[in-house]
Amino acid sequence: MKKELILCSDIFAGFIYYLLINDHKVFGSRNDVHKIIFDLRKEKEFNLLERFQFSTKGICPVSDEVENSLFSLLLTGIISYKNPYYHELEIIENSRDVIEEKIIKKFNEEQKKELQEIAKEYGKKCGETNAAVIEF
Repeated sequence: MKKELILCSDIFAGFIYYLLINDHKVFGSRNDVHKIIFDLRKEKEFNLLERFQFSTKGICPVSDEVENSLFSLLLTGIISYKNPYYHELEIIENSRDVIEEKIIKKFNEEQKKELQEIAKEYGKKCGETNAAVIEF
């Protein structure tokens, strides 16, 4: 079987999927998302996050890979923001099956465990910023 290419947007969708599949909503601005992923990349040894490069020249860290991932997933309708201020991110309900069938299967078992750990740490970080993770 041919090994599929794993894109940054696949990694992003993967850990957000594991966060939200456990009945969590993610709140946070785009800046929060960039900052949390930057912090996780710096503080933890997540091999999958090494693909996300950041510029720290501005007020907060910014990653083209994070921004492109957000844009790709928004454009394809896999995720959406529920309000006009971009503070509430969600996976569209019927997209969960698409993510499972098309994206999650790209990852081996070790990578899936890493995605789950990234999701767990991301959820913790949301509570440390102005963002918050709540169960629904």
